[in-house]
Amino acid sequence: MKNPEIKYITKTPSSYYIALAAWRRGLHVTFIKNIHNYRITSTEKSLFFATSAMVGGREGLSSHYTCKDKYATKHLLQKNNVPTPEGKLFDQSSAESEIVSYAEQLGYPVVVKPNNEARGVDVFSRIENRNSLHMALDSIRSKRDVFELIVEKHIYGDDYGVFVLGEEVIAAYKRTPANVIGDGENTIRELIKIRNIERKKNPHLRTRLLKVDEEVKWHIQERSMSLDSVLPKGETLFLRSAANISIGGDVVAVTDQLPEQIKEVSIKAVKSVPNLANGRVDIIYSEDTCPEGSVLEINSMALIAGHLYPSSGSPQDVGFKMIDFFFPESTKAKTRNSEMFFNMKTVEKHFEVFAESDYTLAPAPVNETIRRTAVIHGDFKLPDIKYKIRNEVRRLNLSGFIKKESSEQIDIVLSGEEADIELFVEFLEEGRLGVKSFEMINYDKPIVSGFYIDIDK
Repeated sequence: MKNPEIKYITKTPSSYYIALAAWRRGLHVTFIKNIHNYRITSTEKSLFFATSAMVGGREGLSSHYTCKDKYATKHLLQKNNVPTPEGKLFDQSSAESEIVSYAEQLGYPVVVKPNNEARGVDVFSRIENRNSLHMALDSIRSKRDVFELIVEKHIYGDDYGVFVLGEEVIAAYKRTPANVIGDGENTIRELIKIRNIERKKNPHLRTRLLKVDEEVKWHIQERSMSLDSVLPKGETLFLRSAANISIGGDVVAVTDQLPEQIKEVSIKAVKSVPNLANGRVDIIYSEDTCPEGSVLEINSMALIAGHLYPSSGSPQDVGFKMIDFFFPESTKAKTRNSEMFFNMKTVEKHFEVFAESDYTLAPAPVNETIRRTAVIHGDFKLPDIKYKIRNEVRRLNLSGFIKKESSEQIDIVLSGEEADIELFVEFLEEGRLGVKSFEMINYDKPIVSGFYIDIDK
């Protein structure tokens, strides 16, 4: 997805990209009390969404609580003959000897993970022995007095996130834990900095950087190295066990390469949860060690930005496909405003000031728009001219921003109907602003709805 020059979002919430697809088609979008809950309305229906989930009343909400309870999900998967790792639920009252005994009954390696947490928090993968298990349990107990955790068999294979909508897989990626690849010259510390520079270029990964903490140091020490060691050229060093994006993991888009049997298992997994319309299936797959796949959990309110902005591979516009699915009546307008964005930062600021309220987006343009840059030369008095330009642009219902300014030249990016841009040209020709000359040139980047005097504001 091409992005405009001006910043329009501070984070990468799934709600933004789904609401964006709806807004571009002329559907009404209202955010309810925060940026994650919103209602989309067409001429035929009105549906409520929470992040990436369509919540259909009380029954629909129940399905999301089920998915949040990983052990309840595991029970449903087993009931419906969906392959999933064998495991058992424990809590703070469980004796440590009981947990260890069960792990040894399963056979190492095992995984220990919280029953109700997300984003890889306190997940300990591939525990190889009793000592490592005690360390994992000590870590969990040190952070909380009340908890539920699952001990399950570790399944060898690659970690995939498969997004299912209805009875179709619409996107998939393979996740790898945070890692660096040696070049034979830079230290591990320097390689981490280089990786973070690259991640900052990705709209989804720029706030999910590789951080050096105790787990990272432990992985480095396990290789008998330090942060100041030079990693041999071509050698990969994994810095974490879990492959979560939020802690530095990578996502490689594999939608077209995903085996059919894994697609079928993923669809069956989502159908195992009553009233669940869509969700991301976290599944382990390996042609050699786990060819049938093994479902770890189902995330009913999954982040979708990883599908739009993967580390590598072909992106998939999940939000666009969701609007196709839930609002088929809007498909005639699916190409409308494809290079127009609304500003989520404006919505965020609204809720900062007016908490517990609603915010309805102003409608997207209905008619065909064009994009131009007005390069204006003259003898200007700043900031006076900027506000006069802003007032005229807003009066004509144009979008854009002032890209460059000086006392002799101002560049204004504009988007709107051709007739309205021509009215702005007439405004410049009147000469009241001190304009000596100007030219209108094409602008080929996307535009954020609204007009902004200062870029990135």
